[in-house]
Amino acid sequence: MSEIPFAAFVSARRAWGPALSPDGRSVAYISDLTGYPEAMLHQGVGRDPLALTEFRERVGHIQWTPDGRWIVLDSDVGGGEQWAVRAARPDGKAHRPISHDTSVMHLMGRVSADSRWLSMSSNARDAALFDLGIVDLETDQFRVLLEGDLSQFPGDLSPDGRRVLAERFFGSFRQDLVLVETGSRRTSELTPVGANVRHLGATFEPDGDSILVGSDLDRDFMGIARIRLEDRGREWVVDGDERGRDVDEFALSRDGGTLLFVENDRGWSRLSRLDTASGRITPFEHPDGVITGLSLSTDATRAAFSLTSPMKPPEVYTADVGSGEVECATCSPHEGLDLGELVMPEEVRFPSFDGTEIPGWLYIPPGHSGPRPTVVKVHGGPESQARPIYDPGVQYLVSRGYAVYEPNVRGSTGYGRRFAALDDGPLRFDAVKDLAAAAEFLKASDRVDGDCLALMGGSYGGFMALAGLAFFPDLWCAGVDIVGIANFRTFLANTGPYRRKWRIAEYGDPAVDGEFLDGISPVNHADRIRAPLLRIQGANDPRVPTDEAEQIVTAIRERGGTAEYLLFPDEGHGVVKLPNRLKAYEAITEFLAAHMA
Repeated sequence: MSEIPFAAFVSARRAWGPALSPDGRSVAYISDLTGYPEAMLHQGVGRDPLALTEFRERVGHIQWTPDGRWIVLDSDVGGGEQWAVRAARPDGKAHRPISHDTSVMHLMGRVSADSRWLSMSSNARDAALFDLGIVDLETDQFRVLLEGDLSQFPGDLSPDGRRVLAERFFGSFRQDLVLVETGSRRTSELTPVGANVRHLGATFEPDGDSILVGSDLDRDFMGIARIRLEDRGREWVVDGDERGRDVDEFALSRDGGTLLFVENDRGWSRLSRLDTASGRITPFEHPDGVITGLSLSTDATRAAFSLTSPMKPPEVYTADVGSGEVECATCSPHEGLDLGELVMPEEVRFPSFDGTEIPGWLYIPPGHSGPRPTVVKVHGGPESQARPIYDPGVQYLVSRGYAVYEPNVRGSTGYGRRFAALDDGPLRFDAVKDLAAAAEFLKASDRVDGDCLALMGGSYGGFMALAGLAFFPDLWCAGVDIVGIANFRTFLANTGPYRRKWRIAEYGDPAVDGEFLDGISPVNHADRIRAPLLRIQGANDPRVPTDEAEQIVTAIRERGGTAEYLLFPDEGHGVVKLPNRLKAYEAITEFLAAHMA
């Protein structure tokens, strides 16, 4: 691959998060065509997209009202995650605020079948909690239905609008489903209380007497279950264990006859159609990649989704549900970048210290002879997965002659619940040991230069990068930490109040597990870090505040080590805006070149 500036990779525009209009003729979606994630409208082949917003800030999610009159969306400012909900006209000529207090966070749920109500949660009463309610879309008045000492996330509204589903969120691997009567506010539990079960996408069936929900109750993999509201009886519509895959998302037609669902097949997405009457499952023929944002038209004849692969930035695709024909709806520009020159990774697995097989994705630069300097890049989460997507940073590093390996260390999702639990509580350090095993595996390979390894990650992956540098200092020659946790005690004290309980459920409680958390916090072992470090941070980060960056940078510098620090005043948990992304990767490239020569 010829040398291409990073601007070409990061400037390749993306389109994602589609929402089909009720008649299936138009697709609203999110695009960074302007350099910022804004809402756009695809109006047909050969027509330019219509800008629905010009916030120069981030739009997060979009959906149509069933009557087609409005597109409901949320956005924040400066990456601060204080999501505000708005409604935009499909002609792009007007939009109005639905949530009016920009100092709190609003979580957008779903619009009712009659387009009158929107389920929504807000932490206005208590910054640490979310109360569930509904918004009258004619008056924009928010009525609270469910308060409590837990976060209640908004879900689907019943066809008659008299009931709403809520998700009580305890942590990434435990959510309870609750049914709330919108008139009396009476609540009832739909799932086993206190069980460690994941739930996603709960949706009323047309009769309103049952729901479909993603669940892994008594399963290793996420499937789709039907729950009868009368007696809480449960049956599997799609059994994840039988298919050996997690269901990532699904969409049900208004008449209940068609169910589209996306499965995670070792990182790749597979889209299928289920005829609910016959039980027949028909897979779609679509390009290889990762699918998100599945949407279905009212009459279930058209579907839309976003798809990306290592050789293709995210684009919006549409599908004819009957024929299964799939076509790309958007055509985002990628000037200066030949997508055909991008590199497809191969899945490479290695045995870790205890024999556990760890999967990962290895990118090898083409046209280079001999072993290459290698960057080990760790995903965030930890409830996440490195998947075969377009990553401009990875492709740029590969174009510069670096090999990149993305391991899915224990604790990653996508390989079953048991694998995801292998780093729970006191087992946290075993995931760090997986990084050491990855380094030893790469050292033994004749395809990469195992004596010249850098460790890189963002968020939880940033913690992993710091931990790898601290606990296995002889294995690495450089480290890049993007918004990573340096000190679990201060992180849990200072992270956004609404996140604190969730993160304690994952990492441990300082009041009980303080000694353990101190022991795995990289800042307490900064004297062992010998590799130079680059830390990148957003000043508005509500998840991993700037104190985490300042602690680790100061600790390394006080001990005579090298720690560079890049702070963006208008970013939050990561780097989103195009000018900042350019500056961040310019710094990363110069840093790696200086320390991996």
